Amino acid sequence: MIALRSGLLALLCVFPLCAAPRAVTVTVEADSAAAGYGAANALDGDPSTMWHTPWGTGETKLPHALTIDLGSAYALTGFRYQRRLDGANGCVQQYAVRVSPDGKTWGEPVAQGTFAQKAGAETVLFAQPVTTRYVQWQALSEINGRQWSSAAELELLADGIQFRAEPTPDAHHHGLSAASVARKRQGPDTSTLAGAMELAQLTLAFVQEAAPRPDLAAELAALEKRVGEKTEDEALRQEALALRRRIIFSHPALAFSRLLINKRPPPTFQHQTDQYLGRHNGIGDGPVILDHWQ
Repeated sequence: MIALRSGLLALLCVFPLCAAPRAVTVTVEADSAAAGYGAANALDGDPSTMWHTPWGTGETKLPHALTIDLGSAYALTGFRYQRRLDGANGCVQQYAVRVSPDGKTWGEPVAQGTFAQKAGAETVLFAQPVTTRYVQWQALSEINGRQWSSAAELELLADGIQFRAEPTPDAHHHGLSAASVARKRQGPDTSTLAGAMELAQLTLAFVQEAAPRPDLAAELAALEKRVGEKTEDEALRQEALALRRRIIFSHPALAFSRLLINKRPPPTFQHQTDQYLGRHNGIGDGPVILDHWQ
């Protein structure tokens, strides 16, 4: 029998269990882009902005491409393509991905295919991890046969890494206001040491409202002393995140061994009960039970 505890869903949403990835700033160029729809919009982490090629008198022809310099070589496992939030113009149908060690010589595609014609984000995993510095993501066709291409977000996937381009100040926003996007990002920035420590402190305070945790409180206090005035220390940041994970798992509401999850998430955000009702689901294994999930 699956134990369902009151407030557990809110607990997991407010205090996510996964360690925050390390942020890496990248540069990105496009073969063409309309004013206010530059290439960086596709990797700025803001789905309300987008890269879009010119239309009308300045229209350019397919194929179109985003070329990304990661700064160093990373092992990539795939990518996630997020369609624009407010329509279908420029949404990519066929794609190809090429990589290069120097940004000049491009080999055969490491991935190519056709996206499903549905809203939301689609994830493509490579047959095997690809280590590279330069990535060229190509849009080969558009879902309605036009010459445009667009991307609200293009997320390159690598374990423990989050690639981001610097936001452009003149970017046009669609679908979500900048304020609503900011509200979705509330909470400490755990890509920094200070943010990881702050989240650990908040989590301990939250857990101790339900039950005292003197041993974990002592561990956190000792870690705070070691951090001192340091602003950057990756080893200490990871230690803070690991301690914070142990703290949240010590909450009495999580004292059960079996967990029901849905491995077939909705392609677009809906009310969380939709996951249990089976509405708007994408491709995946569906509901599964994890034993000893902690």
